[in-house]
Amino acid sequence: MSISISIKEQVYTNKDKKKVVALKEIDTFIKPKEFVCIVGPSGCGKTTLMNIIGGLVKAKKQKILINDKPINNDNSIAYVFQTSRLMPWLTLYNNIKLVCKENSNDLQKKIFHILKNFELFDFKDSFPSTISGGMR
Repeated sequence: MSISISIKEQVYTNKDKKKVVALKEIDTFIKPKEFVCIVGPSGCGKTTLMNIIGGLVKAKKQKILINDKPINNDNSIAYVFQTSRLMPWLTLYNNIKLVCKENSNDLQKKIFHILKNFELFDFKDSFPSTISGGMR
């Protein structure tokens, strides 16, 4: 599956509202299995772009399109942080549970499904410090 990302107008300014503009007029197309790097000087918006796409930061205007559809809080896009963001005092199971938005009877089933997909089911009761960095 290919992905296109399009930002047609300014969607983010920094919190103190100075004249710092990030993320304006970006268009890219990523082919299946293509490796892409986002590079630029410090403060140009690389992390902000990823945080908006991943739903961690809200854009000023919802003018970001992914595959010609506006992103929203319910998008299914995620990314992997450079460093592990697991809570060291929680097991893998409870780390996943912490970020699940739903609290239903099927929650355990959903978490088990996630653990199995990543071949981590046998480590569900393990703490982050007891597994390898790649597993984290």
